[in-house]
Amino acid sequence: MEGVRLVAVKALAATCYSRLVLLERSLDEELPDIRARLELELGLLSADDVGEYAGLLPAASTAAVLARLRRGDVCFCARHHGRLIAVSWAVFGTARIRYLRSSLSLAPDEALIDGVFVAARERGQDVWPAVGAYGLRWLRNAGYRRALVAILSSNRASLRSQAKLGYRVSGVAYGVGVGALRRLILVPAKHSGGRPGISLPA
Repeated sequence: MEGVRLVAVKALAATCYSRLVLLERSLDEELPDIRARLELELGLLSADDVGEYAGLLPAASTAAVLARLRRGDVCFCARHHGRLIAVSWAVFGTARIRYLRSSLSLAPDEALIDGVFVAARERGQDVWPAVGAYGLRWLRNAGYRRALVAILSSNRASLRSQAKLGYRVSGVAYGVGVGALRRLILVPAKHSGGRPGISLPA
């Protein structure tokens, strides 16, 4: 029965309806100091590193990675003993969310984190939370005040990792419709204390 449900969800996502949970993290609040359970060198991916990126994610196009860097996206990365083992991207301005087949308008002080990937044999050792914490500090130092993440509600491992970084549920993003009629609908979560939810696109 679960298999049938999964097929139905994928079919809807590919046609007229898809949904992701939105999480947010204020960069004005104290940021966590998370260390992975193995030695990491954290930094930014450069144009000279796209070959390594393609080696980590064989389905990735080096041309597409270069295009993202030239567009202004920032890629946080981690190396272990010189080997690239993890990456994630920060997107600014208008962020294309492939799963929703829609775009999210970000405020000037917001960034969307996407494209998180950790090599299989290094998973489960807090590599992504360490990279994520590094990315949050980089964003804050660059003048950004909020980070957003959009993930599937069924991705429990990712939800746990985001919770370690201090993310909280901010709302739900729906991609609805087909073709030119496709629309992004954001439904903010209800927060106590009158805290604002997610930014709605202009």
